[in-house]
Parts: sequence; structure tokens; C-alpha cells
Amino acid sequence: MYSLRLWLAILMVVGVGLSVVVAGWFSTRDATNQVEELFDAQMLQTAKLLERIYTSTPIPAQRRGVVLPVDETEVETFVEDREATQLAYEQKLAFMLASAQGEPLLSTGNLPFSAAELMRPGYRKLHDSQGNWHVFGYFSPSQHIWIVTAQQDEVRRELVEQIVRNALLTPWLIIPLILILMLWLSDLLLHPIQALAKVLSGRKADQLEPINIQLPKELLPVGKALNAYIARCAAVLVRERQFSADAAHELKTPLALVRLHQNALQELLKEDPQAQEHLMATEHGVVRMTHMVEQLLLLSRLDSLAQLDERARLERLPVEALVGESLNGLLHIIADYQWQLTIDPALRVKGQQIYLQIVLSNLIENACKYSPLESQIDIVAHRADEHNSASEVVICIADRGRGMTEAELERASERFFRVDKHNIDGAGLGLSICHKILALHGGHLEMRPRQGGGLEVRIYLPGTGD
Repeated sequence: MYSLRLWLAILMVVGVGLSVVVAGWFSTRDATNQVEELFDAQMLQTAKLLERIYTSTPIPAQRRGVVLPVDETEVETFVEDREATQLAYEQKLAFMLASAQGEPLLSTGNLPFSAAELMRPGYRKLHDSQGNWHVFGYFSPSQHIWIVTAQQDEVRRELVEQIVRNALLTPWLIIPLILILMLWLSDLLLHPIQALAKVLSGRKADQLEPINIQLPKELLPVGKALNAYIARCAAVLVRERQFSADAAHELKTPLALVRLHQNALQELLKEDPQAQEHLMATEHGVVRMTHMVEQLLLLSRLDSLAQLDERARLERLPVEALVGESLNGLLHIIADYQWQLTIDPALRVKGQQIYLQIVLSNLIENACKYSPLESQIDIVAHRADEHNSASEVVICIADRGRGMTEAELERASERFFRVDKHNIDGAGLGLSICHKILALHGGHLEMRPRQGGGLEVRIYLPGTGD
């Protein structure tokens, strides 16, 4: 999985970084050329100025060979010392005047080269232990002297580095700010997508209304496609529910007729053991089919409900009485098991009794189906938070049956799913019905393996605050 926000930030930083690198290369090249032009012109101008000065004031023979001392100093500018007579930068600049025969006339003391090395016309570079020197030699035919000006390469290099550093420093300092701005902008631009994801993740499985949120123009096709997909899903679900309801209604009457004729045949053929055996098998199949049809009709009715009927009065139901009546309705089943009930008589839930008894009856019947005969089944009811009277009420039904694997628990609420299809009767609709009824009551159902073997089913229902 990749992140659009991360890629946007990376591409922006890489783009800015490449731009700075390219701009730095061009800046370095251009700055180097400009500095070379400036200092070359300065060396030429200095040579011409020295020629002009010598023309107006020739150096007498007795004063030839004078070397101007250039002492080391730490003062770099007149800002540091207004009365300074030497500056540190003078160590990097030099000149020399020499006769046509190579006799030095006047020079600075920091030239590391002999007159013979310097007396060549034009520009060139010389190297000594201190580094490279830019040297310009000029022979004045009118004065018959050599004029040489020189600069250390460091003079030019320092200036170029300073120009480029100042040109590149600001962009590199701005990159973190650009990154922060891009992250903020990406959050702002991706907010509609996050809002759409939040709306979709907050929807229930049966909530199939069109999405109605404000989207930017670029996301409108996505919104329209999602709404079209939701509409198709809703249409398919309605058709499936209608088919289930219609099939159940259509089967109800034929099954009643089959049951009626089966009873009549049992009476007519009561003296024939073989016929009675076949009729008993028929009765078992009819009972099973009738039970499935009844559950399909109930599930169809529940699917059509968005909420409990407000016209029906929601009662404050004692949990102890709900469990007791559910057990009384299953006397033909529960007699073969040991029961341990731990229920606070003061516990009450708010709901419609007929629906909550369906939930309890289905879960108690399941516990009996999957538990060994004479095994103990526990029913415990309590508040989720004993110190808060308004907290949820938890009804726990725990058996010692075969239990369920993780894969079976994940599929348990699917319609028509059964754990043991060959040995246990049932249509696989009971848990779907329980989930639907509890959702309509604002509750939910949880199942987990029981410590020591078996299954633990927990019903969570809103308390009444008593």
C-alpha cells in the first residue's frame, strides 16, 4: 500500500532539490565566468595604471630593485581598523616592474616567482607551494619595461564560493518549510477523501442509501460510481429478500397440506409398521421445513424494519423472567441437561418481549443441540459495569459442547451457515435472526470459546438505569 501524501511530499522535495542543484551548477558556472572577467580586467587595468605612473615618474637607477614589504596582519577591512596601513588580503595580490633585461625595478615582497619566470607576455597560471597564481605580463615598448600583475587563485575561488553559497543557502533553508506546507496542503486536499472513507466505514451493512456529502469536482465521478454501486447492491438485496419472503409464503400452505395429509395417512395406516416408519420420516422433514419457512418469514419481517415499531410499547423487562419463560417454552429439550442460573432479580432491559424471547430461545436451543446430554449449561446475567446502573446488561449462555473454531466463529452470523450439517438439525438462520433483533434493540452478540471447552455466547443489551 502506498501513500499519495507521502509520494506528493517526496516528489516535491526531490523536485525542489534537483532545481536547487541545477540552479547551483548554473550559478557556479556563471559566477566563475563573471569573477574571471572582473579580475582579469582588474589585472590588465592595474598593469596599465602602473605603466602610466612609471611614465610620469621613472625610477632612478639608484632606487631600482625596491621590494615593497607585505606583512601578515589579521585586519581584513577598514571597518575593523580605520587607520590600518596593511590588510590581510594584500598577501594575495602582487605586482612587479622589471627592465627589458630582467632587472627588477619595483615589486611586492609576496611574489614567490623569479623575474625570469614572470617576464612572459599575456595571461597564464603559475603554481607554488601556496597554490595557484593568476599572472598577467605586459611589456611596454615606450618605456622598455615589463609590468606584471598577479593574484592568488584563492581570491577568485573565495568570491565564487561566497556568491554560490549565498545563492543556494536560502533554497535549502526553505525546503523544510516547503515540506511542511506540502503536508498541510495534502491534508487539506485529501480531506474530502478522508471524509468519504469515514462516511463509508461508519455505515452499517444494511445502510444502502446514496452517499450525500460535498465532494470536489475531481471526486464527483467517484461519488457517482459509488452511489450507482450502492443502488445496484440495494436492488439485489431487495430482490433476494423479496424472493425469500415470497418463497416462504408460497411454501407455507403446501407444507400445511402435506402435514394434514401425513396425519391422515398415519391414522389410516396405523396398523402397518413399515408405512408408519416412512410417515415418521416424512413428518420429521415437514417439521424441519416448516421451521425453516417460519424463520425465513421472521427474518424477512426483521429485514424490512429500520427500527422497532414505535407504536408498540417498549417494556421494562426483568431478565430473570425473560430467561425463565424462554426455558419453559423449551421444556421438551432442556430436561436432558443440568442448568445453573445466576441472575440478579433486579436486572431489567428495555425492549419488546416477543423478540427478546426469540433470541434467548434460539441461543438456549443451540446450547442444547451442541452439548452432551446431562452436561451443565450456565446462564449468568449481570451489568457490564457493576458501579453504573445505566450500563449494558450482559446475558451469558455457556455450554460444554464441541465449541467453535476461529473460522467458524467468523462465519457464524452468515445465513444458512451450520457448524455440523450432518448431525444437527436446523436451517442456519437462528444466529442471523438474533443479530438482527439485538441490533434493532441497540445491542449486539458476541461468541467466544469457553475456557475448559465449549462455547460462551454473550448478549449485550442497553440497561434501563434502575
